[in-house]
Amino acid sequence: MIWWIVLFGAFVGCAPEPAAVQPEAAHAPRASVVPLLKGELAPTSMPGLYDVKLRWEIEDGFYEQVWIKRTLAGSKEVMAQLPPESRQWTDTGLTSGSHPRYEIVLLSDALLTSMSEVQVNIPLDWVVEAGVHAPPSTSYGRIFLREGAVIRTHGQLLEWDLLELHSDGGRIETYPEAAVASPGIPGGPGSTVSIKAQFASGHLTVNASGMKGGQGSPGAKGPTGDGGTPFVNLPGSHQDLQARDGSPGGPGTAGGQGFSGGDGGAVMIDVARAADFLPFVTSAGGEGGEGGPGGPGGDGGSAGWTPRDFAHSPQPGPIGSAGPAGLVGLPGKAGAVSIKLNGNHLFSVE
Repeated sequence: MIWWIVLFGAFVGCAPEPAAVQPEAAHAPRASVVPLLKGELAPTSMPGLYDVKLRWEIEDGFYEQVWIKRTLAGSKEVMAQLPPESRQWTDTGLTSGSHPRYEIVLLSDALLTSMSEVQVNIPLDWVVEAGVHAPPSTSYGRIFLREGAVIRTHGQLLEWDLLELHSDGGRIETYPEAAVASPGIPGGPGSTVSIKAQFASGHLTVNASGMKGGQGSPGAKGPTGDGGTPFVNLPGSHQDLQARDGSPGGPGTAGGQGFSGGDGGAVMIDVARAADFLPFVTSAGGEGGEGGPGGPGGDGGSAGWTPRDFAHSPQPGPIGSAGPAGLVGLPGKAGAVSIKLNGNHLFSVE
């Protein structure tokens, strides 16, 4: 079990005892008694349930009991009546999102003296079941990624500051695998992912790679070939000018270069205490987009005119050749990765 100190403070006031004892409340503590009440969160193994461990420091004095009062959801009650040597007490089974407030009260000579108070805010837990989920907008104390759970960011910042992270093969990714930008658009960048946790366990995959760039623009169609010359009768001559075939169409132009891939996002993982925690991190630059297709060849020129009964029949020109495909786009840059577990830098790439 791991403990975290979340809040402490001192408060002087009065609080009457319930009807069972009804000692008179005092308005000030004895000068020799100076308690300092601290509340420590103790997450249980069950999501959504926490214990709170209270600790206090009290100088030796003349008092018979230490009382612990708790205010929760508007209801105030005495939770414990402890012997004077007590210096700690644990409240169990508190639910996520509750805000218990504790008060330490000393009983001495039939007087109750309120010495110190502390409020402990029980954080929310998020259990992420199998399926694709958007990043949460709520802050959580613990996150449990079940097998098959996917957090997909679509380029948004993901920043977690957690008490605990438990992953049973969960995954954080910027885009779906094999995602490609639309034609004519560069690939989107990978998300920045920052995970800080006091404790983490299990297998976690983080893919902050950039998206593949979109395809380049298609080439233009080639020009139409020239038409063939028509038949020409030359009066008074023993020769005629024969009609000619049309010229071939021109080649299509080259396709445009593919668009660049998105840069990989920065990934930072810092876990104070890792127990069999295995992060698999990828933050590659996206591939460059495919080059645009070459333009089609131009139409062949029309055949030259010739009389119907003439033996020679000219033909239209052939279609031109297609243009070459465009160049592949430039890849994106890889993102920075830093992994720190148990205070040791295991991996760092700028």
